[in-house]
Amino acid sequence: MNDTINALVVEDHPIYRKGIVKIISGLKFVKTCDEAENGQIAVDAFKKLRYDVVFLDISMPVMDGLTVARILKEKYPKTIIIVLTFIDSKKQIIEILEMGVNGYLLKSAEEDEIIKALNIIAEGRQYFTDEVYKIWADHCVNKSSLLNSVNKEPRLSKREIEIVRLLCEQHTANDIANYLCVSNSTVNNHRSHIMQKIGVDNTVGVVLYAIEHGIFVI
Repeated sequence: MNDTINALVVEDHPIYRKGIVKIISGLKFVKTCDEAENGQIAVDAFKKLRYDVVFLDISMPVMDGLTVARILKEKYPKTIIIVLTFIDSKKQIIEILEMGVNGYLLKSAEEDEIIKALNIIAEGRQYFTDEVYKIWADHCVNKSSLLNSVNKEPRLSKREIEIVRLLCEQHTANDIANYLCVSNSTVNNHRSHIMQKIGVDNTVGVVLYAIEHGIFVI
């Protein structure tokens, strides 16, 4: 993510929308935070400004969030999408996550959690609530195609295993660096080596491997 970002909050309820805009606008690394009351307005807004981050409601009039997410992922694949919703159906959660969104937050989330999620996603990781994380992990573990792509016998060092566990607990690279008394770049190098060893290309794959092999228990 860039040093400063342009954000867009897409939500049809004005009070909630303006509350999220106020939270996001107060962050130092946010240059612009615009708002849209439905999906069509959001898609049209991209013709004027390419937003780095979109906070997206799912249930909206005119054009729903799922349609918006599909359009943005196709036309602007680098755009980060953070879903804000009341949806807690396993089927719908899986449908949303399979679209490749970067974050999933319930609308009941407090301000601190919203900011935490944005900071974690800014590091190139995904952020899900614990419940959503478990639903997604269970779904992916049951997909044999994913399991077959994972190296069954990686030789992880004690330090790498420690970092895997901290990643599973959704600690940021900065948190892990402080905890282990190392630099952020050292943590990022360890994370890259771990992914290479076990044959995955993102943190979700690391977590799935950890769960499957008993390194981390939900």
